[in-house]
Amino acid sequence: MDYIAILGDSGFLACRECKYSILPSSLDYHFRRTPHGLSTNIREEILSEARKYPSLIWEASGIKDSEIPSSFPFFFCNLALYSDGLACQDCPYIARSTRGISKHYRESHEWENPRGKGRITKTSLVEVPWESSVHCQQFFRSIPGHSYFRVNPKRPFLGRETRPREASLPEDVEDRREVEIRSESSRPSSRNSQGI
Repeated sequence: MDYIAILGDSGFLACRECKYSILPSSLDYHFRRTPHGLSTNIREEILSEARKYPSLIWEASGIKDSEIPSSFPFFFCNLALYSDGLACQDCPYIARSTRGISKHYRESHEWENPRGKGRITKTSLVEVPWESSVHCQQFFRSIPGHSYFRVNPKRPFLGRETRPREASLPEDVEDRREVEIRSESSRPSSRNSQGI
């Protein structure tokens, strides 16, 4: 569908035009307003498309910030990508303003700005404890799930797994290998009797 994109198995979908996530329960409202202003029929088609994905989280009460990874090894093409993130060195928190990251450090890590208050001058510049120019994205703008997460800006999401899962990879690989060996041995030889 041209209007929405399913964000892997994150449980979220995104508005392709607005570049942020929308809860399926809010689709009608979102696409009825400006800038979309879509007709009732098109909004019903969008909602019908969303219903095809039972793993989507439909209500804000189903979102837990603690379940959203603090980083992904790729970026979501259908979410806004920012390169101005400021990342805490002590926890996964990311802000996009000096005021936001300073507040986080003061409240969460008891940090005191050695520069003090007032206008910043060249002589008053001090080293800060956070990392600058971090690439980040966020699913939502205001409800739970609005926290920024770190992404790899060089690798777009290609529709594969988005959440790390505990899988016994060696056993999985071993099982697939056994199936391949069995299927190869049961296939008739493609050579004819003349050895060609």
